[in-house]
Amino acid sequence: MAGAALDGDLTEEDREMHAWITASADNAHALFREGAMDTNIPEDADAINVMVCHSPIPLRTSTNPTLMISAPGHQSIFGAFFTDLRTWWLTLDRYCGAFIVAGGPPGFSNLPMPADAARMINQHYLVQHGNSMTVRYLLADDPYLDDDLVWAGYGFERSTTHGARWRKLVTGQ
Repeated sequence: MAGAALDGDLTEEDREMHAWITASADNAHALFREGAMDTNIPEDADAINVMVCHSPIPLRTSTNPTLMISAPGHQSIFGAFFTDLRTWWLTLDRYCGAFIVAGGPPGFSNLPMPADAARMINQHYLVQHGNSMTVRYLLADDPYLDDDLVWAGYGFERSTTHGARWRKLVTGQ
């Protein structure tokens, strides 16, 4: 959002964060790296599978960049195989990310990701953003963003100097 278009409904912390991010092109990257640092190693770390994936479309991330894709007892967006595994997604850059899978066979792979799988990951960031009090900013710049915002229940509010502002719609609107 453009600095001149900040509304009164933003907190002082939001304004300070916006000013810090826009002060330097490196600040958004620094924020991403800070959020990606996690030193808690799970008990089954020796059975972790890391799948680095290359996407044909730009990937999104957020100020809470790790997405929980699956956990035992919860249906995974990627199907039954993942339902019994603990699986996280971490966007590494605009076209590369990694699945971290615990509870299955250990390993490492480096492979292409289908565009529809990347779209599901990108949509999941919108779900995370809409349902989490810990996600303050969504980092996104891709051709599907407007359609996915509508899909996630956001409504266009207005154009800004650097793009557009959207708001989560209240049920029934």
